[in-house]
Amino acid sequence: MRIYKVNIRSAELKNTADWAITNNLSLNLRKSKEIVFVDKRRKHKRDTPKTIDGIRREQNIQVLNITMASVARHVQHLVTSYAQVFYALKILQAHGVC
Repeated sequence: MRIYKVNIRSAELKNTADWAITNNLSLNLRKSKEIVFVDKRRKHKRDTPKTIDGIRREQNIQVLNITMASVARHVQHLVTSYAQVFYALKILQAHGVC
């Protein structure tokens, strides 16, 4: 089971804020949101990570007039496609083809 560490995600948020300051921008934490993408078809469910203080977790986020959902069909399609490609590569590698 994968463990999501809040301190690592908080450090990444701090890196983003530092990048914004370096580039004459500011990160408004009151407007910041977090979305966690999940694959409902997985046999082994993973626990969702703990929330970061000051950041709201949403099921849907609208960015540039495009709504992203935590269970998005396009994300599931990409995950499935990559899983199939990695499986094929694993089989080819096992047979010494690549």
